[in-house]
Amino acid sequence: MCGDSGKMICTRWYTQHMAPMEGHELGNPFDSIESAQEFVRLLTEAVADAQVEVDSLIAGAVESNQARREEALRLVAHKLDQLRLHMSKSHRALNDLRTLRRLLEGGGTPAS
Repeated sequence: MCGDSGKMICTRWYTQHMAPMEGHELGNPFDSIESAQEFVRLLTEAVADAQVEVDSLIAGAVESNQARREEALRLVAHKLDQLRLHMSKSHRALNDLRTLRRLLEGGGTPAS
């Protein structure tokens, strides 16, 4: 799925984010809003790391005059930016859900 050009990025991402979880009993990562927020936070960090990597790969492709590679990497950068925006929206939605849950559990009404 990563391909040769992205193999370094995928390997680094796996090493940093997935390998530490191996051997641990994770259960359902979405048991609570807070655990979903943690997942979104980790994914957001991984996307930011990947964006930095892709930006440096784009610079290398430009320097070595590899037009097709540069074009493909720019598409990757665009997709990563889309994913970053989705993660931001997800973070806000989860915050709203957490606030609403607290409101409903408290049985009160929001302050005016």
